[in-house]
Amino acid sequence: MPVELEQIKEGSYFKYSGAVIRIQEIHIPFLHVMRHDLVPILLENNELYMLGFSSVRDSKFGEFEKYTANGQRRLWLKKNPTDRGWNIVIGEADTKVAIQYVHELQEIWLVLFREPLRRAGDEPLPPLKLTYRLMPDMEVSVVTEEETRKGRSYGKMQRYNERLPYPEQLYYLVWDCCYLFRNIRYAIWKVTHPKDPKDVLFAYAGINWGLFLVAGKDTTESDTRAAGRWLQEHLRQNDLKNG
Repeated sequence: MPVELEQIKEGSYFKYSGAVIRIQEIHIPFLHVMRHDLVPILLENNELYMLGFSSVRDSKFGEFEKYTANGQRRLWLKKNPTDRGWNIVIGEADTKVAIQYVHELQEIWLVLFREPLRRAGDEPLPPLKLTYRLMPDMEVSVVTEEETRKGRSYGKMQRYNERLPYPEQLYYLVWDCCYLFRNIRYAIWKVTHPKDPKDVLFAYAGINWGLFLVAGKDTTESDTRAAGRWLQEHLRQNDLKNG
């Protein structure tokens, strides 16, 4: 069943295309489509550790706890007796409110403590300064002999000017190596690093590289292999930095 739009809040974590994502403002216009592929994340022990919770032994209040950023308030999670999710414990009071998913815990945390609940490693990144180039058209000028109605006028010269459009590449790789675009018979591939040998197009810098088609009508496997050859050569000719 698709996730209901009412459950999808900015800042919430879900699985999408096999990876954990945090819903951001850029996703909002596409949620009506994305929700069909969003998968709620079960509140298992590993997820609680990722959210900054600590395990507590021999506690009558719960098995996991987490303090607020100022260290003054604490929330406990107690395993539900039915073994389906967790009960919220505030102070010493078991609210009997049972939750099963990460996004539910995030919403409760935000309502109670007015601070976001983030996974480890999901910290705001410093702004990355990129350099973009606006490539101009080329102006070409050559000297020619003047043309008249009677034909060529020998010895009389004139200048012919022509504007040549900037020659676009056939493929474009985005700066973070996530997507590859083709600008003839438009196609978009997601750049992958597959473990299954049948999905590997080539290996470079100790990394397996593959392409997964995400858009492009009538694009064939042959097209994908050709794009892979271009990508391999493009990486070799340029600097690839890991991180």
